[in-house]
Amino acid sequence: MADAVKHRARGMVVANPLWLAGDGLGISAGDPDAEHTFAYDPTTLLTKGKPFFIQSVNLHMHYLGSRGRVAIHRGDGSWDCLIDVADWDYHWASYYQLAQPVEFRPGDLLYVECHWDNSAANQVPAMGVVPAPRDLHWATAEEMCAGVMLYTDTWP
Repeated sequence: MADAVKHRARGMVVANPLWLAGDGLGISAGDPDAEHTFAYDPTTLLTKGKPFFIQSVNLHMHYLGSRGRVAIHRGDGSWDCLIDVADWDYHWASYYQLAQPVEFRPGDLLYVECHWDNSAANQVPAMGVVPAPRDLHWATAEEMCAGVMLYTDTWP
């Protein structure tokens, strides 16, 4: 982490801002594989059109999350996976340091993909009672979908 601090570590979130508004992130009651994705190029806002280096990544969902990933969709059409969780567990929502920093270039897209199982068989018991599935939205007490990354402007 000392090198990341030396190189001005910063953070960013990949999530569709419209998911925060009203019913933007809708997960239908009973849906065994609800999916939401979002992609954007943050270089114009974060680095004035210059590349940056992703140091660590975090995928964030709540208890009904089933799988998800954070990746880079390169300008040439290729993909670089930053994190891919095939069997989500809420307790794994932590930062994962990448073995090597990954360069993000203008024209690339940061991509987050989240899936949820909102079927009757996957509900979380509350005080010993399994609730019926209900429509869910973005909320602390409901569900979320975000990729959170630490990055630096430069790297040796």
